[in-house]
Amino acid sequence: MKALFCLLLFAGFISFQAVAGNRCRRGIQFCAVNNTETGEIEDVQYDDCVQFCCGRVLYERDIYFECCGDKEAGVPYSRNTQLCCSWPAGNEFAIYDQVESVGAYCCGTSLMRQNMSSTHSCCNSYHNRPQTFNHRTEMCCNGNVAFAADTAYTSCCGNTSYDRRVASCPCHNGIVGVGIPKVHAACCSSPDQRVRNPYNFLTQSCCNGFPYFEETQFCCDGQVGTSSTEVCCGSTIVSRSTDFLDAEVACCELLDESNVVYDVQTSICCAGALSQREQGLLGDVICCGDTMYNVSESGDACCGDVPYSIADSVCCNGLAFPGDECCAGEGFSSAGQLCCAEGVVSHNFEKPGCCYNESFNAVAQTCCGFTVFENPQIQNELGVFETSRHTRCCGDFSDSSTLIPYDYFTQTCCAGVVVDLGDIPWNSAQCCGEELHDDDLYTCCDGNRRIENIFGSATECCGIDAINGTSSICCNGVGVSRTGGTEDECCGPAAIDPNVDICCDGVPRSLNGVSRENAICCGDGCIDGMLYWCCDGKQYRKGSSDGIDVSNLECTDLFPTDE
Repeated sequence: MKALFCLLLFAGFISFQAVAGNRCRRGIQFCAVNNTETGEIEDVQYDDCVQFCCGRVLYERDIYFECCGDKEAGVPYSRNTQLCCSWPAGNEFAIYDQVESVGAYCCGTSLMRQNMSSTHSCCNSYHNRPQTFNHRTEMCCNGNVAFAADTAYTSCCGNTSYDRRVASCPCHNGIVGVGIPKVHAACCSSPDQRVRNPYNFLTQSCCNGFPYFEETQFCCDGQVGTSSTEVCCGSTIVSRSTDFLDAEVACCELLDESNVVYDVQTSICCAGALSQREQGLLGDVICCGDTMYNVSESGDACCGDVPYSIADSVCCNGLAFPGDECCAGEGFSSAGQLCCAEGVVSHNFEKPGCCYNESFNAVAQTCCGFTVFENPQIQNELGVFETSRHTRCCGDFSDSSTLIPYDYFTQTCCAGVVVDLGDIPWNSAQCCGEELHDDDLYTCCDGNRRIENIFGSATECCGIDAINGTSSICCNGVGVSRTGGTEDECCGPAAIDPNVDICCDGVPRSLNGVSRENAICCGDGCIDGMLYWCCDGKQYRKGSSDGIDVSNLECTDLFPTDE
């Protein structure tokens, strides 16, 4: 046993040596060494297991020595007695004796002391040179030191800081919304999100990523213009001429698709042409077609080529009519008229409705089919009769002449007959034919006959009797006790569990272990469909020409497995 242990120990040692040797071979690297004699840089191969390259010099590896810096710029140091502080991105480093670094930490290449009274911290960043900052009066934002009068109210916005009391950073992209408090700040973004600027949504609007003031500016197809010197023509900002600086101007798109600014007091744009106002048309002018009209005399809108007043007229299919709405191509006044099936009808109701082509009072009347009915009178909680305001129609909807209204809070409609709810709660009232019953007390059978719920909520209909649906199943109009399974089915007059039996021609046949998916009926017998075919009531083993009558047999009665 001792010899075997020694042999295993020796084998393990050999294996360890092999692994260690492989690891060292994989550690072969190159160091760009400065040749002090020639002044040139030479690539020197070295074994990383026994040497390390630091600052273009090869040193013998020691478990306590490491490189402070990297292969290009660095010096070795002992991590037992020294501390290396570096900033790799800038190839900067510094070495401190551990005696002087007790209770200190690195901030880039600087050494910082840890004490409770210190007001300075380190602002670290890979891209920016780490630096100290006063955390009471300054903020470190993405590696940048930013001044803050009081850090209790200061936050970072990208690389800079801001006072949350008087500024905000709603776009989170480094742009501070100066003078915009957070509660009123929003981000104005272009559709592609490339331009994003903060704005005060109470006093400014947003135009394609740029905020603007509506009082003095405008947005023209994603560009901000100045109202006093520019005009938006289509999708282009056009400068006002010096003659129009103080005038009320508009833009006219000419037939050649160019745009021109004009003084609305002296000119008018008609049909793609700019014309001088006609003599006598000194007020507001409208152009319908290629003709100018005085708004005060002819109207303030065009219906085709004809002016009309939108205050008392409406344009329907290119023609102006008195009224405010259109009905079948003609105008009407919605204040005393309705547009019904065949045209305009008059009414004097507060809440009118149409019943085909007749108006009716929708508060006190109901339209059923094509007839207007007075709403039924119902008795309220005080015993006073009042007109129902909650009605529906009841009857044969294929024959509109049978429809009448009913109050759906106190009545219901059963097979086209209005029935009073009486003392039956509305949430348990159910129709059974033309009669109404309490669903908690009765069950409706065949849609027109009710039975008492003698088994409570488990009561079910079975022929002329009631059965307990929990313990029985109805087969051929007779209640039969369940087998105990939850998926019982009827097979003729009997109940079967489909997980145990299969029904063949109304006769239960045992599955005898054959899965329900594979079992099939063959006449009134049962066979395993995975192993056998059924033809004319006979079972054939798959691949065999001999058939056997399976009448009255269960699923595995034939063809024993040893045949």
